[in-house]
Amino acid sequence: MRALPGEYDRHTVARPTLAIMVRRSIAARYVAMVAGVLVLLGQAGCVQPAPPAPAEIRATRPPWSAPRDAVSYMDAAGLNQLPLSDTSDPHTFTMSLTIDGSDIAIPANIGLDRVRALQAPVHTHSDDHVVWLEGRSDREVTLSDFFLLWGVRFDGNCIGAACGIVRITKDGVDATQTAGAVVLRDVRNELAVELVSD
Repeated sequence: MRALPGEYDRHTVARPTLAIMVRRSIAARYVAMVAGVLVLLGQAGCVQPAPPAPAEIRATRPPWSAPRDAVSYMDAAGLNQLPLSDTSDPHTFTMSLTIDGSDIAIPANIGLDRVRALQAPVHTHSDDHVVWLEGRSDREVTLSDFFLLWGVRFDGNCIGAACGIVRITKDGVDATQTAGAVVLRDVRNELAVELVSD
């Protein structure tokens, strides 16, 4: 018995027309070509992150976020760019920052460039006020370097937009005279930075 138009006949196998076969062949070649180009680009390293924005030092009021392109700030501070996996020679301490009696948040990811998988020898992992020193050459990093990595103006008189009297206390001992030159590796437990406006 013969199938009526529109009905399925299990004994007759429909064969694709020549036009359908040509379209399938062209589509398969196109997909293979695009996949090949993507593989070549990936192997050649042509797909890279955008160039980093230049380091900008903020003379503004807090809060201050961590810069996204930390690699520019590492260059500005003259610090080594280390892989994120470099956890050699670790040291931590707690840092507090107070301006006119208000606690200022120290954000996560200061000195970390996640886009390029790089870190500075001094950095923060979270916003818990713990500062990390890791990797080679972490023994020379100063408080000024930390603020430069953060992108915040810091000198003997100003932090961001606030200017006045800056006091530094390192492990309970006054270190104001050395201010920005405080070597962070010498801080055993706690570093307090305080500014009282004029």
